[in-house]
Amino acid sequence: MTRQLNTAKLLPAALALGMAAFLLTACASETPTSQAPDISEAPSTSEAPSPTDDPDASETEEAPTTGNVEAAAAVDIALRAVPGAVVEAELDRERGTTVWEVGVLGDDGSGTEVTIDSQNGNVLKQERLRLSRVQSTAPQVTAAEAIEVALDTADGQVIAMDLDTERGTVVWEVEVVGTSGGTEIYIDAGTGAVLKQERMS
Repeated sequence: MTRQLNTAKLLPAALALGMAAFLLTACASETPTSQAPDISEAPSTSEAPSPTDDPDASETEEAPTTGNVEAAAAVDIALRAVPGAVVEAELDRERGTTVWEVGVLGDDGSGTEVTIDSQNGNVLKQERLRLSRVQSTAPQVTAAEAIEVALDTADGQVIAMDLDTERGTVVWEVEVVGTSGGTEIYIDAGTGAVLKQERMS
């Protein structure tokens, strides 16, 4: 009687252990699977922007021409507006107009830049000009005389001139542009002698 009772008690325990073993085996056989990343579609690459065509990049700015008023006339007009001595002059563009910008050492020692319309010779404006040390003294060879020497040396038109020093000598640096190119002429501002000529690039 006691033996049968022990067997009856052990049977449910054995069944429980068998079920637990079955569950452990089932869980062990199921290995988690990780989903592989989707690589069928390659990442998009941004295309570098192509440089836009600059309409001004292909255009070369033309050198200004003297128009109706040449350098000698511009010097004369400037001196009538501001009495003194011309120490520089340059042909330039301002608001679509070709102008002469002429620097004058006034009789009172002050500097003035006179802007002149190169087409009709009208004085457009006058502004204070800061003079260099060399420009603070009137040269013996005037701007008009330096223009004459330069045009006797090279064919063309004077488009710029400046009073400066070259190896300790006060000189006029005069730029002349002709059909064959440009020439920069160095003229002794004390004697009017041509010291050297250089081709302009």
